[in-house]
Order: sequence, then C-alpha cells, then structure tokens
Amino acid sequence: MLDRLKLQHLRYFIAVAEELHFSRAAQKVALSEWDLSEQVRTLEEMLGVSLLVRNPHQMELTPAGDLLLRGASQLMKDTLQLFQQVQEVGEAMQEQVRLGYHAPEMEPFLSPLLAMLLTQSGQNLSRTSLPEQDLREALLNREIDVAVGLLTQLQDDTLACQTLKTGHWVVVLPETHALASEATVPPQSLRSEPLLLLAQPASAPHPALEALHGLGIHPEIAYEPSQAETAEAMVEQGTGLWLTSSFMVENLPPGLTTRPIPDLGELELGVACRTEEEGPAQIAGLLVRLTGRS
Repeated sequence: MLDRLKLQHLRYFIAVAEELHFSRAAQKVALSEWDLSEQVRTLEEMLGVSLLVRNPHQMELTPAGDLLLRGASQLMKDTLQLFQQVQEVGEAMQEQVRLGYHAPEMEPFLSPLLAMLLTQSGQNLSRTSLPEQDLREALLNREIDVAVGLLTQLQDDTLACQTLKTGHWVVVLPETHALASEATVPPQSLRSEPLLLLAQPASAPHPALEALHGLGIHPEIAYEPSQAETAEAMVEQGTGLWLTSSFMVENLPPGLTTRPIPDLGELELGVACRTEEEGPAQIAGLLVRLTGRS
C-alpha cells in the first residue's frame, strides 16, 4: 500500500492537521471538503493507523497523527529545499541561448516550433524581437546567439547559415476578390490596390516594397499593422490586400486566401549562428530538423 503514497497525501494531511477543521483546510489546498476527507482516509488506510479523532464538534490528532504532522512538515520543507537546489544546479548547467527574430513577421511560423525546441534542446532559451535588417549585426556583436530571418539578411562569411524553408511573396485577399480568380498575381496588378504591410522601423524599407519599387511599381500603402492577426482582420474588412511572405500565412481564417507574386522572386527563410559556439549551433540544427530541411 505504501507504494501508492504521494507527497500530495502528506500535503493534504498537514493542512487538516494544522487547521483541525476540514472546511478551512479544504480552502487552503483548493479541494472540496469531501475530496479532502477521502484523501486523509486513504492515507490512514495506506499507513494502517488512525491519524485523526473525528468528533461532531471537534477534531483532534492521535499520537500517530501528531508524530506524522511533525515529520511530514519537516519532510515537505526538506523536499522543497532539495527541488530548489536541483533547479539552481540545472540553471547553472544550462547555457542561455538568445534567439532573435522579427516577432511580427516570424511569430506565426516560429510559435508552433518553440515548445518542441525547448523540450528537445534542454537549453535555457530566451527570445528577442529585432528588425530583420538588424539581426546579422546583433549576431556579430554577440547581442543574440541565433537569428531567424530572410537568408539574404543573415549571410556573412563569419556566420553559419542554413535554409529553413523556401517560399515567395504573396498577397492575402478575400476569396471573393477579383485577383483570387488568378493563379498568380502580376506585380502590375498591385498598382491600383491598397496594400497592407506589417510595420517596419522607419529606417528599414520593407523588402517586398523594395522589390516592387525596383520594377517601377509604387503602390498605395493603406496601413501598416503591427500584428499578423490585425492584418488578417483588415483584409476581411476590405481595408486592403496584405503583402507578406508565404511563411506567414499557412493558417488563414476562412474566407481568406493567398496568391503568389512570382515576379518578386523566391524567398529563403534561414537560421544563423556564430560558427564557434556549440549551444547555438544545436538550436540552429534543431530548427532545421523541425522544419524538415535535414
């Protein structure tokens, strides 16, 4: 029977023994009175002794209950202290790896991967949002350890860069929009369309907009929302078409669709880290495997 004994049984007993009142003890451990009473009865059955004298108007500890209260209280304190020491040792063992990416652009792609990344790497991972054009410099200056962004923005002779995913520029539009009937969207079709672009720092022109300007196309930018969810909502409301990368829009709400703009060229989403560091290289390698590129 004792192999069924758990710390929670002791925790529940301590609450009852200290309060000598099931109602107050139940509030203390967030259980119903009935459940708490059953937990204590189970503990008594496992130990083969009575721990409480239950009277209609009063509750008392038996000698066995008094002994268990003193011993269990010390055991819980020792256990908590042990857990804290283990956590401190674990934190000291874990190298903190700082992951940098432009959150408004990359969050929809990275969010599903981060939980798996934390579990499989066993490392202490922190996240920092930076403008995409600042990621390479942040890596070189050791402000971050791993960067995820467009490969063209990350490449440097001193960095280890790998491709995570290939894609293209797309417009997100209502399924009822005239351009939705086409397989692809020629850049010229965007001249008269109000466009949405996720907000960029003033010093950082959007790469898709730069590509359009290179083709002599200067579309109207209707709004620059800060979040992908806002951009989706604005497309639904008819504010404009959202110009973004295919990495961003793999799970659109019903009623919205995408059309590629092949003339703007192919995109490569990449991950980069400094070549000499093992922890960041492990994170980068895991990201490659999780996205199916290895």
